[in-house]
Amino acid sequence: SDGWRWGTDPAIAKDAALRAQESPDVMWRSVDAVPCETLLLRGEESDVLPQSQAEVMARRLHRGSLAVIPGAGHSVIGDNPAQSMSVIMPFLALGIGAGSSRL
Repeated sequence: SDGWRWGTDPAIAKDAALRAQESPDVMWRSVDAVPCETLLLRGEESDVLPQSQAEVMARRLHRGSLAVIPGAGHSVIGDNPAQSMSVIMPFLALGIGAGSSRL
């Protein structure tokens, strides 16, 4: 073993449990309120986010786009890093010099 392992932030897990009790309308209002260009990645083999739901989410985002990564499940970047980066890097490059702010 190389010492690497998956981990979960306990605060995120606690928040996720609370959010699971909320109405879906709460999540959709949050999606509707995202004002910036947004790239939604979905693993083609995801058993968490169905294709139909990803398409609805991408349409509801004001400036959203959907990229489906072949050979990936819900852990998109971990499952297919090369294909993921081939989509992410051009998306990020579009924001350079376009008045976007970077942290």
